[in-house]
Amino acid sequence: HITFASTQPSEKGKGYKITNENACSLCLASDFLDLQNLFKKCKTFLIQNFSLENILDLYFLSIKYEFSDLKKSCAEFIAVEGENVLENEKLLNLNFEDLEGFFEKMNVGNQNNENLKEKMFNFLISWVKHSQSRDLFLPDLLKLLPLHELSCDFIMKHVCQNSLIIN
Repeated sequence: HITFASTQPSEKGKGYKITNENACSLCLASDFLDLQNLFKKCKTFLIQNFSLENILDLYFLSIKYEFSDLKKSCAEFIAVEGENVLENEKLLNLNFEDLEGFFEKMNVGNQNNENLKEKMFNFLISWVKHSQSRDLFLPDLLKLLPLHELSCDFIMKHVCQNSLIIN
């Protein structure tokens, strides 16, 4: 008999209730212990309970533990909620490869959203400034951003005048 410290008994003694507090722990434990039914229930619960507050943690979890279907669902949520997700400072901790994948997903889901593209540019600049060695990635990051979708005004005021771009 296996008991998880972070679980709460469900009604009528039928197993344990998956909650926001225990879903990630149960997901990891059930994957490790190869409890496939519980693992599927946990992933389904996580997907049904995506929010702006937890989406990046779940996205990072899906990358770290290679949960491809959870990662795909996270990416779809992020593509829809892109502008709001970009305001989360946790994104500044992504490595280049994960940021690249993140931006590719955002571009697919938001092809005609000029405001989002402007926020993406501003975020890329913030990401580069967050750590000294990241300026080497700027040319590759700019390739991820469809600059042709930005307004001429934005390009002149923000792109062409940016010290990282100029240098």
